[in-house]
Amino acid sequence: MRYAIRYSEEAAVKRDSLDPARRKSFERAIDVLAEHPLHEKSLAMGENVRHIRLTNDILAEYVIFQQFVMILVLNVFDRQDTLITDED
Repeated sequence: MRYAIRYSEEAAVKRDSLDPARRKSFERAIDVLAEHPLHEKSLAMGENVRHIRLTNDILAEYVIFQQFVMILVLNVFDRQDTLITDED
């Protein structure tokens, strides 16, 4: 069963601010989440809330209701402003 994806206002703003490359990989990950909201890589954070790293740079907090997944929070990590990188 494919679940419909819904976004909180905050999560929608973050989604809409993604650059084209990140948005493309994000959308691919959302397609997988819609098919498998209880994916083995997701982590239960309480009775209804789950976390999953959608891409290397995007972490999602979501809940599953009857036939849809509600994305509550998207955390987008921008590593361009890191003080020390792995290469340093």
